[in-house]
Amino acid sequence: MTKNNFDKASEYIELIKQYEPTHPELETLISNLETSKLRAEEEALFQSLEGGREKIRAGDCEGALQIYDEFLGKHEGDRTILKEYADINSCLKNYDRALQIYDSLLAGEYDYLIDLERAKVYFFKGDFQKSISEFERLVKEDNADFAAKLFLGDAYAQTEDYDRAREIYDSLLVNNTDTTQIALINQRIGWLPVGGMSALLGSFPQYILLNPFISYFEDNADFSYLTYGINTDMGVTSFLSLGLMGSLGTLTGKGIKSDFNTWKATIFLRPWSLLTLAASIGEQAFLSPKKTYPLYEAFARITKQKEYFAQVTYTQQEAATMLYSALLVYPFGALRDRLRAEMIKAEGWYILPSKYRVSGSYQYLMISDGNRGANTEIRIGRYFYPELLAGYEFFSTVYARKSIYYYSPQSFLSHSLFADWNFYKDDQFDLSGGGRIGYIPESAFWLREFYIQGSYSPLENLRINLRGQMGSTTRETTGYSSRAVSASVFWML
Repeated sequence: MTKNNFDKASEYIELIKQYEPTHPELETLISNLETSKLRAEEEALFQSLEGGREKIRAGDCEGALQIYDEFLGKHEGDRTILKEYADINSCLKNYDRALQIYDSLLAGEYDYLIDLERAKVYFFKGDFQKSISEFERLVKEDNADFAAKLFLGDAYAQTEDYDRAREIYDSLLVNNTDTTQIALINQRIGWLPVGGMSALLGSFPQYILLNPFISYFEDNADFSYLTYGINTDMGVTSFLSLGLMGSLGTLTGKGIKSDFNTWKATIFLRPWSLLTLAASIGEQAFLSPKKTYPLYEAFARITKQKEYFAQVTYTQQEAATMLYSALLVYPFGALRDRLRAEMIKAEGWYILPSKYRVSGSYQYLMISDGNRGANTEIRIGRYFYPELLAGYEFFSTVYARKSIYYYSPQSFLSHSLFADWNFYKDDQFDLSGGGRIGYIPESAFWLREFYIQGSYSPLENLRINLRGQMGSTTRETTGYSSRAVSASVFWML
C-alpha cells in the first residue's frame, strides 16, 4: 500500500469516527491500518538493503556501509545481514569492528564459514601469528577446506617461514584437478624465495612472453615518429627475468626522413612480490648519417594492486625520440651530431580509503647541449563509481633556457579537469576512455586531450591492445595539435 493509499484510508477512518464512532469494525480497521503501515515500512527497509547488496557487488563498500548502518539503526537484522555487515567492515579495513561482529555471531551459534572469515580478518589486519593459530585450528576442524589451508600457507609466508609455507602449498597440489586452485597455488610458490640449483632451475623457464608492437605519432609541426618491433621476456626463476627488444623506426621532420633500428637487453629482478628492479642496455643505430648511439634504462618499482604505485626511472637515448621535435630529426647547422637526452622520472599514485586517488610525476631532463628542463604533473581525483575517476590536474614545464631546436618553454602552466572511464569490461573485453580539458593562463587557451583504448583476450594467454589519442594545446602562443595510435599483442607461452 502506498503513502497515498494510507492517507486515503486514514481519511475514511476519520469519517467513520465522526459519523459512526460506535461502529463494531472501527477498532479492527484502525489495527489493520497500523499493521499495514508497519509492514510497508519494513518492506521498504529491506528493499533498501538490496541496494546495499548491489553496492557490495559493485565494490562500493563505503556506500554499502551507509545503507547497512541506516538499516541496523531501525532493525536488529538476522545472522545473514550481520554477517554481510561484518564483511563490509572488513572490506573498509574496520577490522576491530568486523571481529566484534563475527565474535558475537559465533557466540550465538557456531558457523564454520563465519569462523573462517574471522580468521581472514586477522590475516588482513597484519596479525599473522594470530591468523596462523586460527587457520591451524580451522584446518584441524575441516582438513578438506582449501581456503583455510591456502591462507595458512600465506600466513606462514608473511612470517618468512617459507619452508612451512611450501609444505602447505605442495600438499594442496596433491590429487588436485581444479585448474583455478592449481594456478593460485603455483602463483604463491613462485613468490617464495628459492635456494639451491635444483630449486633455481627446477621449472626453467618460468614463462616466455612475446610482445609485438607498433606505434605512430604525428603533430602539426611537421614531425612524425613510427616504430614497430617485438619484445620478448623469459622468466629464468621466480625472481629473475631476461628481456630482449628489437625495433625499426622512422623519424620525419620538415620533409626529411631518418631511419634507425634499436635493440635493448633487460634484466628484471623481483626481490619480493611488491618490488621490481630492472636495468637495460642497448643501441640506436641511425642509417643516415650512419652512426650508433648507446641506450640505457633502469627503474625501481613498488606497487600493490588497487592501493599504491611508485616508480623511479632513468633513461638515456637519442633526443628526437624523447623530445619529439622536427628540427632534431637530422643534424644540421650548429648541430653537427645528434643531441642526446637523459631523463630521471619519479611517479606514483595512492588510493585513499575515501575513494580519492592522488597521483603525480616529475621528469627532470638533461640535454647534451647543456639545457635542463622539468615537467611536473599533479592529479587529485575521486572514484565517483568504481569505473569512473575524475578530478583536477596541475601541469607545468620549465626549462633553463629556450632552444630553437625543440620545445623548451621557460614557464608553462595549465589547470585541467580530467576523467578516466572504464565503460565496459568482461572476461574478454576491457574498454576505457577519457581525457582532460584545461586552461593555459599564459596564452588564455583551452587545451583538449582525449583518448580511447581497449584490450581483447580471445585466449587466457593472449591479449591484444589498441589505443588512440589526440590533443590540442599551445606552444609559444601558437596552436599545437598531435595524434597518436598504438597496437600491441601479449602472448604468454
